[in-house]
Amino acid sequence: MAVDNLLRAPSGQYSNFSEYNPATQQHAPPIEAETPSAAVLNVSLPPYAEQVHRFETCTTTPQPDNSNYRFSAAAPRDVEFLWITGERGRAAFA
Repeated sequence: MAVDNLLRAPSGQYSNFSEYNPATQQHAPPIEAETPSAAVLNVSLPPYAEQVHRFETCTTTPQPDNSNYRFSAAAPRDVEFLWITGERGRAAFA
């Protein structure tokens, strides 16, 4: 059965783990980024089967001038299903 998976990351930020201050024992502060849009994956999932999918997400917030910052997004808590029959469901994102 085909399904559209809607994956919504709850937040995103730019982190810099390259710059560490030994005096304060802290890394450079994170820079908040616009929450990524939902990722939509069109998959065909047979009954009683499981699949592993990979996807990337991005933000509309521009990359900081400091090239040591890298974008990351929090993992979604759940995934929303929209079956081709029109029925909807939700499951934990693992």
